[in-house]
Amino acid sequence: MGWKQWSAVALVIGGGILLQIPRHDDADMDHAAREHSEMAASMADVGGHFTTVALDVTGMT
Repeated sequence: MGWKQWSAVALVIGGGILLQIPRHDDADMDHAAREHSEMAASMADVGGHFTTVALDVTGMT
């Protein structure tokens, strides 16, 4: 393969990686911290056989 084909492959792979990164608008985020009692009360409403865990992830992991 020539340099043009390798460049096209790199461009497609790089573009595919970049398209998977979601847009991030800091103004849309809720920065208000919740107290532990508020989180426990919201988890108590779920009930049932399964346990549900809510995670707030910030930044890239």
